[in-house]
Amino acid sequence: MACSNPSGTTTGILIAYDPTDTGNRPFGTNIAYWATPNIRMALATDVTALMSPAAWDSPPYANWNGQVDVGSTYQMMVRVRNTDPSSPRDNLQLQGWVADYTMGGVGPTSALGQNGPNPGPGNPELSFTGFNAGPLAAANPANPNDPASMLVLHSEESWTVTSGVAAVNGGHVCTGANVYTMGDGSTPADGQQFFGVNPDLFLDPSCDRMYGQRNVQIVQVAQGQHVQIPAVLFLPTMARRPLQAAVAIRPVALKEGQGGVLQDVPELSRAARDLAITQLQRPEGDPLQDVWWGPDRLPNGDPDPGLLKVIVEPGQRMELKVNLSAQNHRPGDAYALDLVTTDTATGRLFGGARVFVLVTD
Repeated sequence: MACSNPSGTTTGILIAYDPTDTGNRPFGTNIAYWATPNIRMALATDVTALMSPAAWDSPPYANWNGQVDVGSTYQMMVRVRNTDPSSPRDNLQLQGWVADYTMGGVGPTSALGQNGPNPGPGNPELSFTGFNAGPLAAANPANPNDPASMLVLHSEESWTVTSGVAAVNGGHVCTGANVYTMGDGSTPADGQQFFGVNPDLFLDPSCDRMYGQRNVQIVQVAQGQHVQIPAVLFLPTMARRPLQAAVAIRPVALKEGQGGVLQDVPELSRAARDLAITQLQRPEGDPLQDVWWGPDRLPNGDPDPGLLKVIVEPGQRMELKVNLSAQNHRPGDAYALDLVTTDTATGRLFGGARVFVLVTD
């Protein structure tokens, strides 16, 4: 995934990865842009309330956890703000997609179908469009996160979740969005429609402020037990070269109280003192030369169980596994980690996903 046309320090439409986001792109390698709180799949009954930007941060709407349920009907919603203090934006357009929970990119090339993976005849792609005439107000430099300077777009399409989609990773999905405007003569054009062709096969929020991504999963593990969750890497057939990547586990600090991560995920109770033992595991039956432990090693000389290197061929879907342990935790403890994929040929992030783990009795 190449950052072929970064939005740089230009100002305008922003799908923020968190309240500190200035909109400057590209940014550093330690930004977990895949966990933005500004994208969600909303129950149809909540859409009207969530059209108010302030409602996203208030109970009972502040806690969408990334999961959808069979038989329920959703619309994609995206909250944007304007970083341009001199001009509003009008006639905003939304493109969105639902993809498998993946450590790679999202967009039309990785979208799920309405009945499960592999969109095609009889399995329409889970994609969304929307429009808001605006205006998206000019930025308030004194208070850039003022909800009055934000705008919400919702999809015209509704999505009723089928059992085929729920069978994909327990119903947890990835969502990606692009918001742009062609302008109206009195306000500037900003961004463009996304087609998902080389060199930009996926949305890249680290490159463009008008892209956003949300990959979040909640995992429950009983005290003293181990669980195993899938971790998917996908490279589209039209990719120009194989992906040689390093997949790593990064601990995420959980904070309690106002503004903390735990406040945003109601299933989580209290943060554990230490990250549980985690391990990435290569898929069974894969040729050993295609998956190998990286050069990073633990103090005793053993390979780092939180780092794995892989080669993914164009058109290949590689299903890795993540082993989680609750051997040293009490019921109610919570911890979090990011699964981060880096293209070793370019040094750029290929994608990531966040996992919240709750220890139960």
